[in-house]
Amino acid sequence: MKTLAKVIRIVGIALIAIAGVIILVGHIGVITSQGFSAYLEMMSPYNVLNYLVTILTLAPGFGVYQIGKWLEGKAAQNKLGT
Repeated sequence: MKTLAKVIRIVGIALIAIAGVIILVGHIGVITSQGFSAYLEMMSPYNVLNYLVTILTLAPGFGVYQIGKWLEGKAAQNKLGT
């Protein structure tokens, strides 16, 4: 079960990395197609939708990573309990 937990954590890290690359490509796309002023408008602190979409993009990877950590904790508890 410990190896499964490590695999799940690695999958979570990979999902976070993929989401980060997607976000970065989106930022670069806005800069190249619409200009730096549009990028600054998109990154405005009042643009709550942008932050919500960013959180929703990163959430699955973070969730999978946390499940992997939880499973590793359970595996360690079972090892100590037996």
